[in-house]
Amino acid sequence: MIDAIKQTIELTPDDIRRIANRHFGIGCDQLLLIERPRLANTDFHYRIFNADGAEVEACGNGARCFAYFIREKSLSYKNIITVGTMAGRITLSPLNILCFFINNEFAGILLVCSFTNTCIWLQITGDRIASTALIPLKSDGVLGLLAIGSCDSKR
Repeated sequence: MIDAIKQTIELTPDDIRRIANRHFGIGCDQLLLIERPRLANTDFHYRIFNADGAEVEACGNGARCFAYFIREKSLSYKNIITVGTMAGRITLSPLNILCFFINNEFAGILLVCSFTNTCIWLQITGDRIASTALIPLKSDGVLGLLAIGSCDSKR
């Protein structure tokens, strides 16, 4: 991950291949650049380069690292970050865990994966953990969740 906001960086495909080389460089599968926004209504621009120097459109794990890096380096404290990429706009959230309480009683945890558009609901009762995979649905302006699978196990 390279911060190209606070410094000017120009990398050629040869530069990226040298950096990615595990014998002579740092070694990596992908090199990620954070830049000033290029698209309207975005907070940052995100570029992804494979080890061969080629720029690619997307990387799910890279997007998670990107959101974490933005927060850790105090580049933004927003809960939702809109980012321009080679493929267009993506929305990232570094806050992926929501705890729910009903009448001051712990009800469960919702783990949100904005990259796959799915959620996992964890309900912990005594020594049992029940989990359900959920897909957010929107129909006629109403948001709902569709359960697609569940698992119940002992802690």
